[in-house]
Amino acid sequence: MSAARIELGKEPVSIDNAARAVAAFERTLITPNSPYDRWAQGDAGAMTVQQVRGLQQFDQLGCTGCHQEPLFGGPRKPGGHFAVFPFHDGDFVDQYRLREDSGRFAATGRESDRHKYKVPTLRNVALTAPYFHNGAVPTLEQAVRVMAAAQMNVALTDTQAADIIAFLHALTGEFPAITLPRLPPTLGSSLRVD
Repeated sequence: MSAARIELGKEPVSIDNAARAVAAFERTLITPNSPYDRWAQGDAGAMTVQQVRGLQQFDQLGCTGCHQEPLFGGPRKPGGHFAVFPFHDGDFVDQYRLREDSGRFAATGRESDRHKYKVPTLRNVALTAPYFHNGAVPTLEQAVRVMAAAQMNVALTDTQAADIIAFLHALTGEFPAITLPRLPPTLGSSLRVD
């Protein structure tokens, strides 16, 4: 039996099975047809001039080294791609306590995994505040500045930051319609078995 399948038996309702169910549902939540997707397919007007400039800045700064198209996440590897974060020290690292967590090291115990985190997709990133592994960065603008400083050792100008943020908004796609199921009533019983 696959590890991803829900294990029924003595405890069909368990934390592990709930996590598997949520993960299975989340994999269905694809959000296609973002302005970037339409632009990449040849619709030159799908992204604004500022968004295109932001994509160019994103690429020139080296962000695509970790956040690769088309998902703008890490290179596709079994188990995901992990990278050191933060790579450079600085004021943001202290301000947002970015080194307090040991990263993947906590799970593996390997020193080489200290401060390594799975590189996330940037699809819909404009909708997912707060940011980073500890949720300490409240806004996308601040997250962009933190990443530039902590990963590339670059202080962005206000224009560069605004352009990159505009581009990141272009990665927001269309969400699928989700119809909630209507469960039939079960009179006189519950899900709990004693």
